[in-house]
Amino acid sequence: MSYNPDELIHTYIFGLDTSAKVDTSFVKDMSEIKVQILKQTPELIVNYSEYPKGFKILMNQYADKVEYITNYPLKEIRPGEFAVEFPLV
Repeated sequence: MSYNPDELIHTYIFGLDTSAKVDTSFVKDMSEIKVQILKQTPELIVNYSEYPKGFKILMNQYADKVEYITNYPLKEIRPGEFAVEFPLV
């Protein structure tokens, strides 16, 4: 797994009172997801994950908000639910 912050160009910020779920139905087995904890303090938890089909996400969890930074855009499909917009091949 190689974390490259230059690939992550789409930012989404959610308050803790807002639920935000990303549809990962394209994952067949949880072992396909590679997760790395980059930082863990009382103020901030930073996780970087790589999913099948090239989807990458950096999650910054603060006391009052959660920030998702992704390489592919997310599209809201219903309130609080998002789908990854994979590039057309």
